[in-house]
Amino acid sequence: MSYAEKTFRDPNPIKRFFQEHRLHDALALTRGIADPGVIVDLGAGNGELCKRLVRQFPSAQVVCYEPHPELILQARENLRDYPQVAFCNTPEELPDGGVDLVFCLEVFEHLPPAETTQVLELLQRLLGASGQAVI
Repeated sequence: MSYAEKTFRDPNPIKRFFQEHRLHDALALTRGIADPGVIVDLGAGNGELCKRLVRQFPSAQVVCYEPHPELILQARENLRDYPQVAFCNTPEELPDGGVDLVFCLEVFEHLPPAETTQVLELLQRLLGASGQAVI
């Protein structure tokens, strides 16, 4: 079963509602941010948020970071019509210090303490001086 079938296309309307609104609410937090150059979706799942980021910030470079091999394949398929999205599945591929906006949704609740610390350090490495994170 694909990520989308378990989330955005789940037969349960309540689950679909919450999946849709978590993205809507996360994007609402970025109102007032003018023209970010680089945006990273850290733990992008099937890339649905990346699609919406491209629509909201058409001049930004959007990076879809998903370390799970099956999910990155689903993201590539879901975003095949979005050439401005770059894909990566290792932290080393991510840009140092030049990221304006990082999204990290539904990630931390799945991580043990050591990995939580690693992701927080990664966020610090990615964000530029005026960068912002939506967690």
